[in-house]
Amino acid sequence: MEKKTRKQSSAEFKAKVVKEMLREEKTVGQLAAEYGVHSNMLYRWRDQALAGLPGLFSDQAAQELAQKEVAWQEEREA
Repeated sequence: MEKKTRKQSSAEFKAKVVKEMLREEKTVGQLAAEYGVHSNMLYRWRDQALAGLPGLFSDQAAQELAQKEVAWQEEREA
């Protein structure tokens, strides 16, 4: 019997699916079938995304983002 490995999805893929979920144009079941992901996993991703939203607007997150952007600009110029 072969050992199954878990399917790992990228952050970009998860964000894309969660955005579609939040639009509410399709049912969760339809999205699950379309993307080949169990509906329970979609609910988990949605909950995780919604839990992280307040952190996007905190001062510390804004400072970290600004530092990353400066470092990225410096790398591009080098």
